[in-house]
Amino acid sequence: GFAADNMVFGSGGALLQKLNRDTFKCAFKCSEITVSGVAKEVFKDPITDKGKASKKGRLTVQKASETTGFSDADKYKPRQGDKGVAGGTGFLHYSADGKLVTVASNKGNPAKDLLVEVFRDGQLMKDYTLDEIRKRADIPNGPFAPPPEQWTISVAKNGKKLGLTLVHEGKDALKVTAILPGAVTDFNTANPDQAVKLGDLVQKVNEQAGSSEKMMKELGKAEKCEIKMLRKAS
Repeated sequence: GFAADNMVFGSGGALLQKLNRDTFKCAFKCSEITVSGVAKEVFKDPITDKGKASKKGRLTVQKASETTGFSDADKYKPRQGDKGVAGGTGFLHYSADGKLVTVASNKGNPAKDLLVEVFRDGQLMKDYTLDEIRKRADIPNGPFAPPPEQWTISVAKNGKKLGLTLVHEGKDALKVTAILPGAVTDFNTANPDQAVKLGDLVQKVNEQAGSSEKMMKELGKAEKCEIKMLRKAS
């Protein structure tokens, strides 16, 4: 038989789930201190983990397109080997897509800084609501995005072309990629609050729904079209 004293069941938490500040590479680090009125850079650059190297000095986050006057030598390069320059060289830290740059070592332009001061000397300078934070952190069409807008338009061709360039969006919708002179342009002019725009989706045409091919054919042959539209939140 088995003795209960000799049996141990268990699992370290990290084997099942490990979600912490390192999961999203989130950390708050001191980059500058002022001692006796003199500003000094503060940074970390552990030899055992290059991914934990931090930025030096006073920082600004700027649009790369607006950050000029620097050379390639100013671009950040990490420490080269154990005996390399601690903290690396250069002060321009570009984002992965190259659209943003963190300018370190007090080399940035405060007038172009995208960062917002939220806390200073124990005082809250900017108080964001939870809804604002959720919207900023959300992804397109994510859980906090507003619901898509839906409406139905009635378009009579009256001998004109429909005036829409459409492409198949999956098997059950059509996407508006161009609006040309025609019946839809006339509708937009007369009904600006219901106007069709680029990127809108056609979900139903008269009695045709669920098939982008059938809807496309119906738009081509019908003289009058009842069109159900959908516009995703931007």
